[in-house]
Amino acid sequence: MFKELPDKINLASLEKDVLKFWAEHKIFEKSISSREGKKHFTFYEGPPTANGKPGIHHVIARTDKDLICRYKNIAGISGLPQSRMGYTGSARWKSKSKNRSA
Repeated sequence: MFKELPDKINLASLEKDVLKFWAEHKIFEKSISSREGKKHFTFYEGPPTANGKPGIHHVIARTDKDLICRYKNIAGISGLPQSRMGYTGSARWKSKSKNRSA
């Protein structure tokens, strides 16, 4: 199923190959359309950290965000992370979230 990788890997080339595969097979579009009409969730994320040095708590928070969103996607629940500062990942979600308060 997977190609064996050589000892020396050209990561830039490998990334281009993966992106080309995703584009050719419309992987992202399929991931969105497969959850069409299913329930969705909103993951509210706090503001970015702007003061002080990065700490382990920043790593933990970002890991939690990644794990929760990935789990929900694998479970077939549609959703995007959303900042309490008003950013959403797409225009479709922006229109749905305009009237929500954080």
